[in-house]
Amino acid sequence: GGKGEAGRAGSDNVMVIEGDALAIDWESLVSPRALPTSRLPLPGFKVVGNIPYYITTPLIEKALTLPACVLVVFLVQREVAERLAAAPGSKTYGALSAGVQALAAVERLFAVGRGAFRPAPKVDSALVRLRPLAAPLVDREEREAWRRFLAGLFSQRRKQLGRSLRALSDRPKETVADLLERLGIDAAARAESLGPGELVRLFRAVRAVG
Repeated sequence: GGKGEAGRAGSDNVMVIEGDALAIDWESLVSPRALPTSRLPLPGFKVVGNIPYYITTPLIEKALTLPACVLVVFLVQREVAERLAAAPGSKTYGALSAGVQALAAVERLFAVGRGAFRPAPKVDSALVRLRPLAAPLVDREEREAWRRFLAGLFSQRRKQLGRSLRALSDRPKETVADLLERLGIDAAARAESLGPGELVRLFRAVRAVG
């Protein structure tokens, strides 16, 4: 067909939605009733964007709760990309690292210098790729409590775990020491030395003792 026909075909496969990305209900947008009809199956959704840096964390959290999301690719501030992909024990590993890595495999792909933009921003950027885990370490209904736990734990990152957990759980020293011993975690260790899996085990154990 001619150009007009091609244009019409393209419009049948694209929806442009203007709105606040944090306020819009993403799940309703990807429901079967909302999608353009297609003869091809839709195995999953990809979330890709050059996002406002000041809402990076809530946008990542929203993307990772989207059913059937198979890939998230965001351009973020370079320091945030380093934190997202940081390994346990590194200086940049913290609550954001563990919180996201419990839900997705994180890759820092490459840096994007500030000179790539006009006008040039005051910070450098980096592209990150997140692949949601088939079996996330934290259930959906636990995630708010999980975020609060990590925020409290890493706000005292220089403290030993035993002392940090006593402050967070308001439990006596003996109770906390017994809990850590049962988990095989050194009470003298610090939060940044634990991987996401160990932190999830600790989170659930602390919740179990109240």
